[in-house]
Amino acid sequence: KSLIITGKVYGWLDNTITLSGAKIEIRQADDGGKYYPQANGDFWSYWINGIKLRGHILTDIQGNYTIKTIYPWLYEWRARHIHLRVSAEEYNPVITQLILPFPWDTPTPEDDNVAQWLPNCQIISGDQQATTYERNFDFRLKAE
Repeated sequence: KSLIITGKVYGWLDNTITLSGAKIEIRQADDGGKYYPQANGDFWSYWINGIKLRGHILTDIQGNYTIKTIYPWLYEWRARHIHLRVSAEEYNPVITQLILPFPWDTPTPEDDNVAQWLPNCQIISGDQQATTYERNFDFRLKAE
């Protein structure tokens, strides 16, 4: 199953300044719940054939972005999620997770202790009938 997340990156909270060239770093598990590599750290310290479902994109001139990926799977007491770090020059970065549960998932987002610990996590519900899931989410960065 595929997942498409679209949105904008804004500077500040009033949604009037869109950020061109904002960097969105993405890391997620595969459809079996595994990370490649199964560790944190600098992307460049790993062999290229051992890296999957990690990367980054930049927003366009209007601050738009599109992430096309697979729908993440559950693993080790975690709700379905994608790790994101959003940054732009002269703005504080945002580190968060988009949590993408289906109604029948266990654990639920409320049971996910990492999601509870990281206050920026956002829940976007899933629709089990689709083969391609499309979601929209905007990011708002605060100036330094």
